Amino acid sequence: MNGVIATGTFTSADGRTTGEVVLTAAGNTVTAALQSFTTPAVGRLELQLSPHPVDVTCAADSWSFVMNQDAGTPNTWTLPIAVPNGGPFDVDPTYLRTVIVRADADAGKPNVDGCVYPALAAARLDWNLAPSHTGLVVSDHGARDHATGAVTMADGRPSTYTVAPGDTLEAIESRFGLTADDFRYLNPFDGAVTTETLRYGTVFNLTPAHRGAPPS
Repeated sequence: MNGVIATGTFTSADGRTTGEVVLTAAGNTVTAALQSFTTPAVGRLELQLSPHPVDVTCAADSWSFVMNQDAGTPNTWTLPIAVPNGGPFDVDPTYLRTVIVRADADAGKPNVDGCVYPALAAARLDWNLAPSHTGLVVSDHGARDHATGAVTMADGRPSTYTVAPGDTLEAIESRFGLTADDFRYLNPFDGAVTTETLRYGTVFNLTPAHRGAPPS
């Protein structure tokens, strides 16, 4: 994963924050840079990578990855590709749909949407990466030792799996004919989960189309 991996054009409700965002991968770092960017906001800006669609209200209040602004480099942020306990680029990152830019100084101020972190603008990400795990089809091969949890179905295919007491990741993956890489692809938000930390009641996604659904 090297070179420009995604781009997006910002839109804002008031039309006063405009520009483009470019995500570039090099070595072990992804850099986000704003181009032709204008905003009436003052002070430090924050950039967030979100799995929500670009038009979701208060998306900045929800689950997202916060990138770190480069000191002395205006409008540039970085994030290591390998983040401890799982990061957005450890797997195919195309589940991330949106880049949100907001002003730190606006946090908690009254705003028309009632958001804690009102967004200045959001950009839908257009990915240049070739799709991975194409053709992945999940089938339930039946409950077995250490994989006895409940399964929901959608369109005749397994949709979610709820962890039962005594379950292990290896047994769950075997039940659905998945490799560890397949399972992580379907559940990009659960990179820190291991057999030792598997918790009763955890709900895992089994549908490729829903891999971008963030934790509730």
